[in-house]
Amino acid sequence: MMLHSVTQPCLGHSRTHTFDAMAAPRRCSACCANSSLGVAAKGYRTKAYRAEGKHGSNQGQSMFSKKTPLMIPSVTNPSEIHRMNPPALPRLSLATLAVALTAMLHTPAFADAPGDGSPAGAHWGLGMVVRSETKAYRDFDNKTEVWPVLTFENRWVRFFGPSMEVKLGQSGAFAFGLNASYAGDGYEAKDSPFLAGMKERKNSFWLGGSLSMRHEMATFNTRWVTDASGNSHGQKLKLGVERRFALGQLGITPRLAATWQDSKFVNYYYGVRASEIRSGRAAYNAGSAVNAEVGLRLDYRLARQHMLFVDMGVTALDNAIKNSPLVDRGTVPEVGIGYMYRF
Repeated sequence: MMLHSVTQPCLGHSRTHTFDAMAAPRRCSACCANSSLGVAAKGYRTKAYRAEGKHGSNQGQSMFSKKTPLMIPSVTNPSEIHRMNPPALPRLSLATLAVALTAMLHTPAFADAPGDGSPAGAHWGLGMVVRSETKAYRDFDNKTEVWPVLTFENRWVRFFGPSMEVKLGQSGAFAFGLNASYAGDGYEAKDSPFLAGMKERKNSFWLGGSLSMRHEMATFNTRWVTDASGNSHGQKLKLGVERRFALGQLGITPRLAATWQDSKFVNYYYGVRASEIRSGRAAYNAGSAVNAEVGLRLDYRLARQHMLFVDMGVTALDNAIKNSPLVDRGTVPEVGIGYMYRF
């Protein structure tokens, strides 16, 4: 019994026969010589059915009723069959996507690293990152985390881990966008013995706009965001510059940045309220702050679509933050190491 059969004219005469769709040859043994056809007949047969629906049943049937051989090329090379029937792209589970949205990898410019794009101008990436989390709070329990990372970019949107940008357009060297991101600036009292008795400071979603300028010397970025979650009611403005140097398969990208944070943001995350006063922890109200950042990103292409990357940086905190009784350091280091596969 044939699991999947087709009826079509024999290549040697006008009579039709029923053949196994996955079998070859497709000449009847009674009167015809051996011939290899492969699975290519399926594609030609589909075109014939489409033609019937578009131009009428008579015209569609005429392709099989003419007393001439049906000319179908022989396909014996497995690689040719693979090209005619390409495998479906891998599907990402919703669970993986949700985890990637919360991954706190802070290397957004890595999405600009050169790679082979997929059709229609879309670029997908999937990988893993090991990240060390350090915060400025006194006796904070530093953590090392492993997260999956998903990236996507086309002409309208760009997504990387916890950040997304809607591209509004370009004018010469300038590009404009709307940004949404998630930042883990908050803490809980259990994160440090010194934070005991402090009310939880929550992480926030941030919305805003961005402006970037690409110059032959460097790329300049400006981004303004406001706390869309309403936790701090604060605002941030970041100015940055970076340039990528290519040395064969190795890319080196140094960067500099300055971030302004308004007094609402600084007070929410680094202030001490009257109800939170303890021995050795006085009340504290801070003004706005400007933090400076220097960093270096390395990316190395192992093969056509495989890349390793390392991102290192350190942020120097403003006095408005360093003077907080909750803080015991003036700089915050950051390190991330990962692997990315570009589709």
